[in-house]
Amino acid sequence: DVALAAARDSIQAFPGEPGAWGMLAQVSGEQSALPELIYAERTRLLALMPGTSVPALVDAACAEPPPNAGAVMQVAEELAARAVHMDGSNPQDRIKRELSWAAPLLKSAALKSGATAPDTAGIVAACALVYNTAQMWPETEAACAEALPNAAPDAQATLHLLHSNALAQLSRKDEALAAAREAVQNAPGRMDAQWNLAQRLTETGRDKESAFVYKMLIQQLPNTAPQYGRIAQEYARVLQQLQTSAPGASP
Repeated sequence: DVALAAARDSIQAFPGEPGAWGMLAQVSGEQSALPELIYAERTRLLALMPGTSVPALVDAACAEPPPNAGAVMQVAEELAARAVHMDGSNPQDRIKRELSWAAPLLKSAALKSGATAPDTAGIVAACALVYNTAQMWPETEAACAEALPNAAPDAQATLHLLHSNALAQLSRKDEALAAAREAVQNAPGRMDAQWNLAQRLTETGRDKESAFVYKMLIQQLPNTAPQYGRIAQEYARVLQQLQTSAPGASP
């Protein structure tokens, strides 16, 4: 098989790169078959190249017995950090190709390890961040919805924020607004949560409330903040819309 041969060549050349192992996802076809395929290729690689170091997520995905929940959590957090800091051209495409394949395997490893519901929620939340960074909106929405009921309190605002953004991208505007309100309620001091709420209010035609939130943001942010210019532009558009729709406004 050409695809399998290409994946093996890549793994042998770059055994420490998750993206090389991710090529196996294109070979397996079915997600359920991927752990067994990874295990087989890991065994093959170590027989050919004893002592070779492979990514921790490879071990977490196919180890028998599975690693403990803490180890899976650490791998999931490292995967999310790698996604967030992905650079170069087309980072979203690279994350999809090189990292996203590991997310469902880490959830499966967590379940096999006997992780508690809060621990599993933390692992799924890390996967949601990977999906969000890759702009994989259906996967982000599903992961957030799964993680939220058992997520730690300090993680809920971020999950609601990711959920809101994904729902907005999927044109589920009312649900996106509800999630945005939850994010602000959980973390009222977070600028990104307030900004997301202002955008969701605008999208649902609630311009007066949106203008109020934007005004607070502008007052809180120094004009040297990286986001200031974009927020100011969005605020100006909302004010223009309010002026245009006011009674007696010129057509």
